[in-house]
Amino acid sequence: MIYICIRNENKTTTTTKTTTTMLQQEFEERVKMPVQTWEFEAINVVYNNSDLDKDEFCKIWVSMNKTRVQQYKKQQAEIANINKMLEKARNLKEKLQAAFKKGYSTPCYRVLTDKQGKLLDELTNQSAFLFMSVLDASFELNKPIQQLERSLGLI
Repeated sequence: MIYICIRNENKTTTTTKTTTTMLQQEFEERVKMPVQTWEFEAINVVYNNSDLDKDEFCKIWVSMNKTRVQQYKKQQAEIANINKMLEKARNLKEKLQAAFKKGYSTPCYRVLTDKQGKLLDELTNQSAFLFMSVLDASFELNKPIQQLERSLGLI
């Protein structure tokens, strides 16, 4: 434990700061974003030379890096949206393949709900797919699924 004495004219105040070093994981949990190891080492030097506790220090760091934190949150939201779209596309493909296995060679619009039809339109960028057979449409869904997977770095 380090005791820090601060003199302010005739008043003396003693504050204590535990010398526990902040771990990178602790820092990242508090600021809600990852940082590079080399960057954290510099951050930790500043933290250790401050008289702030971990929460106060991290709150100040976030306010000083507001744009960066906001960009990270925006990026994470975009990744979440891509993941949702990918899941919906995979589910749609499974439904089309299941319909084909049942013997449906009918157009997609007879198998899909309106909401699923809109999703198919959105994924394939054209409404003509609703008139394709369920088998052809399920094969065509491979392209947007692969694009979504590439954007996430899965392939």
